[in-house]
Amino acid sequence: MKLKIYSLVAAAALTITLQSGCKKDFLDKQPFNQVTGDVAFTTAAGAEKLISGAYGGMYNDYHIWDYMVNGDVTADNAYAGGDNPANIQIDLFTTNSTNGNVGRDWSGLYSNIKNTNEVLENVPNIQDQALDANGRRSQILGEASTLRAYFYFHLVRLWGGVPLVLKSPTSLEEMQKSRSSVDEVYAQIIKDLEYALPLVRTTAPNKGIITKGIVNALLAKVYASKPTPDWTKVQQYADATINGGYSLIGSFDQLFDGAHKNNSEAIWEMQYDGWGGPSGRGNWMTGVIVGTGWKRFCTPTNDLVAAFDAEGDVIRKNSSISFRNVAT
Repeated sequence: MKLKIYSLVAAAALTITLQSGCKKDFLDKQPFNQVTGDVAFTTAAGAEKLISGAYGGMYNDYHIWDYMVNGDVTADNAYAGGDNPANIQIDLFTTNSTNGNVGRDWSGLYSNIKNTNEVLENVPNIQDQALDANGRRSQILGEASTLRAYFYFHLVRLWGGVPLVLKSPTSLEEMQKSRSSVDEVYAQIIKDLEYALPLVRTTAPNKGIITKGIVNALLAKVYASKPTPDWTKVQQYADATINGGYSLIGSFDQLFDGAHKNNSEAIWEMQYDGWGGPSGRGNWMTGVIVGTGWKRFCTPTNDLVAAFDAEGDVIRKNSSISFRNVAT
């Protein structure tokens, strides 16, 4: 039999293109989101590898799948669906210490922060004049600082006050940091973003590289999300974003139709590459709508469908929800 259910359409994009061949050492390659080795700390090319590793955090399971579950399922926009116990716990608010998603997201986000810390600690000390050509050293530091702020912004909204790890631990004591308060975490996020704003470039070769528009947009969102929002700051940074060279495209549904990627309205797009491999993992989400059992996961609630219908909002409903058949 076939059941007709609703499936959320997840659209994602990315920045770094990965090339691979059929060489025998393919499986032995260093994961691209890990940065190790003295060469990374001594040359301009090494600095580029460090910041590439920091961007690599955008490929992990949190951004591919858990981000949507943590947001839409807990907000009652979607049911967990499927048969994953961790997702069902999150849906029912019965999450415990053994929940696989929680452990994966916590360790994944802090692993990302570790990579940004390595950039911020080591790039200032690299003695390679090539790194200062066209202000590249400053850009890298601004990008890493923005990424660290972004990862902490997710942590504080998921778990409130969390440990602030701002440098690579050198002792067991430094690894056992206590939780900072929510206000302290937000203060650090704002500090990192304000540090980054004058350093990053105004435009970039693609929508995945951090620019002033991205930093301004994040600052507006952070100031709006604080326990005590600062609406004056929100307007300041929102206006800076709007005036940063962006323009609306013709219709809302074009944002998600696959034919208008990296458009004039987009501020930050992470562009996943192909289907397989580290840089293709974001395309797992296409399985939600193209004939696999993944359609059963993260299905929109009846309340969400009814809310769109009550507003007569056909464009956003059709852009956000797909009606598909799933064989059982």
